[in-house]
Amino acid sequence: MKHYLFPKFFADLSIDAMMEKCAAMGFDGPTLLIRDGHQVSLGNIRETLPLYMKTAEKNGLEVRYAQTDITMENVQN
Repeated sequence: MKHYLFPKFFADLSIDAMMEKCAAMGFDGPTLLIRDGHQVSLGNIRETLPLYMKTAEKNGLEVRYAQTDITMENVQN
């Protein structure tokens, strides 16, 4: 069984620091939160998502899940 950190309370950390903490606590990876005020948001997703994934991988972590507030109303074609 694998365990993933829901990083709601880690929004103030850099991506590097959050991944290091996640690994140090023994989690298999973080859940990706795509929300304003977190490392990845809808406003920076194109630039930040690849960095988030690479940083997780660099720390031996995997990202298998995402939580987001994306709805049909804010999806652009």
